[in-house]
Amino acid sequence: MARQNEKECTEELKNAFLGKTNVKIYANCELETISQILFSAKSNVNKNNFPDFVFSGGGIEHFQLTSSKETRKGSEFKIEESINKKSKDEYFEMLKEEHLNSEFIPGTIATDNYEEVYESFSYEAFIHSLERNIVNHVESLEKSNYQDKVVVFLMEQQTARLWIDEGIIPIKFYELHRDKKALSIIKQHCNSVNYIIYFVADSVEVLDLSKMDDLLNESLIYKNVKGGRLVKHQLNLLINL
Repeated sequence: MARQNEKECTEELKNAFLGKTNVKIYANCELETISQILFSAKSNVNKNNFPDFVFSGGGIEHFQLTSSKETRKGSEFKIEESINKKSKDEYFEMLKEEHLNSEFIPGTIATDNYEEVYESFSYEAFIHSLERNIVNHVESLEKSNYQDKVVVFLMEQQTARLWIDEGIIPIKFYELHRDKKALSIIKQHCNSVNYIIYFVADSVEVLDLSKMDDLLNESLIYKNVKGGRLVKHQLNLLINL
């Protein structure tokens, strides 16, 4: 089902393809083909059916990946984020109350920065999420009438970007198209998928799966992949007018 975050993801991608953001794009195919797909795709009117977006001759299925450990209750990152949201809202209400009860000085502005730090990410959790989600969405594909159409899997990762610990600075970020383990999972399960788009932070990778053997031949067995660190800031402004 196409939810708001899926629409936001496709809009961000469109802006990246138009050069409106600092997102870097890797592709092993002509970007014009993917661009035409993105800009022509519309939300599926059958919101409970595969895929999330449709275009002439095919569809785009969006799903999220995580590098956080997952339990029956969901991603630990999402659970922690939900708890922090409640704490953040309570903190802002306290700030507002203190401000309303303070001395009124017209034209003054008080600022406060609220910071959230998330660090419980790992490569192992990412690989688990990648395989689980691909298997689930391939099952949905196989139950649909899209096996003979152009299918794009849009994989969005909202957790911190993975990086390779080589003991050097600047650090080297993880790249899906160079990871033999991840590519092998994709090759094993995605026989009816034509393209994969992997979107994380300021990076987009577009993979033409018809060229999977070439990607595998050039891939690496990654070692020392680290989970990264995600920091979120909220700037609170308290203004006396």
